[in-house]
Amino acid sequence: MSALQSSVANLVKLKSPANYHEWKFNVENLLTINGYGDYMDNKLNPDNYNQKEDEKAVAILLSTINYELAQSIVDCVNVKEEGEVKCSKTYNLFAKISSTVNQETKSYKLKLVQEFDDFSANGSVISTINKMKNIKRQHTVLKIKMDDIFYCYKLFKSLDNSIQQQ
Repeated sequence: MSALQSSVANLVKLKSPANYHEWKFNVENLLTINGYGDYMDNKLNPDNYNQKEDEKAVAILLSTINYELAQSIVDCVNVKEEGEVKCSKTYNLFAKISSTVNQETKSYKLKLVQEFDDFSANGSVISTINKMKNIKRQHTVLKIKMDDIFYCYKLFKSLDNSIQQQ
């Protein structure tokens, strides 16, 4: 197994908006280190465009996202013209992935806010606390701003309701 294959195999796949920023950072570094950064950034001089190299970069990108996401964007990898500049397949694919994830992020944020609103104690105190920690972590990753006092209030209220029901 080559160093590139090993790096791709060890890269956390893009699964949802929750891990998009980590994935983006890692895949940008992976492509840049392996000489494909210009295809991703569309900073390639048209005279230096190499279709075979571009297709390798596309293959790397596709191998770092989950199957469902790949299915929804597979039609975007054609080379297109933007004015005088030719956009690489890698650039188009990366832009489509970002666009798709950004759309999903809006829906995902709404889902997380709803999950917070519906939060209630289930199971042990420890599992309830861990569930709230997970919600807070996801909010932080997606830059949903909420004061800690709201998390504490919701947690204590749900635990209090759980105790009263017993």
